[in-house]
Amino acid sequence: MSGAEGAGESPVVIKSVTPEDAIIVVVGTEGRRLLTRDGKTWEDQPKTGRYFQPGPPPDRFEGYSGHDNTLHAIISLHEGFMAAGNYGNVIVESDNGKEWGDLYTADKLALSRDIRFGNGITLVVGWKNDRGNALGILDAEKNWEFVELPEELSGEAPLRSLAFGEGVFVCVTDDGAIGTTRDGEEWLQLFPPIGTTEDRFRVYYGDGKFLILGHRTSLISEDGLSWEAVELPGKLPAGTVPATWTGQGFVVINYVTSEVYWSDDGIEWEGFPAVGDIPKVDSLLAAHGQLFGLDYGLRIVSSRDGVEWKTIFNGSDAADYSNQFHDLAVGAPKKERISRK
Repeated sequence: MSGAEGAGESPVVIKSVTPEDAIIVVVGTEGRRLLTRDGKTWEDQPKTGRYFQPGPPPDRFEGYSGHDNTLHAIISLHEGFMAAGNYGNVIVESDNGKEWGDLYTADKLALSRDIRFGNGITLVVGWKNDRGNALGILDAEKNWEFVELPEELSGEAPLRSLAFGEGVFVCVTDDGAIGTTRDGEEWLQLFPPIGTTEDRFRVYYGDGKFLILGHRTSLISEDGLSWEAVELPGKLPAGTVPATWTGQGFVVINYVTSEVYWSDDGIEWEGFPAVGDIPKVDSLLAAHGQLFGLDYGLRIVSSRDGVEWKTIFNGSDAADYSNQFHDLAVGAPKKERISRK
């Protein structure tokens, strides 16, 4: 199947439940952040707050050769958002997607690449200052702990993908080493690499299933402990693979072949052509009855059926790999509490 055949009728069903007061927040290079309440009008957020100030790193980042304020990953909490930053082990928090503060740092976690909340804690994965992978834990009291990873996860292949569901966190390295834990300290299951760094494995969760996608191999699991191989309609790119759970099934974008892969159970898949401005960055989000994706050059794209894609925000005309958005999340802002006397 080729995208040149033209777009056909899409089986993609988007049933994600979006709260009435929900907002979408996008984060990226040098602290760039956007916010929207309807998926149409985007507000460029000012770089206010200690972390977003230009110039030399704050004191707590002493010893690092660079500090570019880049945010790589963002999640929505019960109320508000939390994002993982670049050099300096930074976690920043926001009640409304606009004002950000409360920096938390984890010793030796230099490059944060993914962040997830579950079981009352926040886990962050990335690289250590002295090379190798690392994991940080932020507990409910906002105590920040660095954790040594087991041998299976501490190799040279980057650890940059994390998912939470069914009471467990699942993380996977670029070469397919898999770890499952409830708390980031005790590991329920560990698997050695199932591929190479070229596979660039990523893990996603939806409706009781974990899905791991790789260049040559993809896996499915209901508990994050036992896995079985699944076959997608085509080989995925050796690099970024936009994918998400839509509330009804998994959708995966193959931007190299201009195809979209769809499965309502993660096991049986079908593929069909896609047209337009297809997303090329890992992050994909289902919200407000449509899919939102990211493209190089500070672009945001969207689709209501997974087939036809269009650019809805363009912050740069150049396809600049070093200047881009990295992640997006949807959630409800923290509500103001009204005191009753």
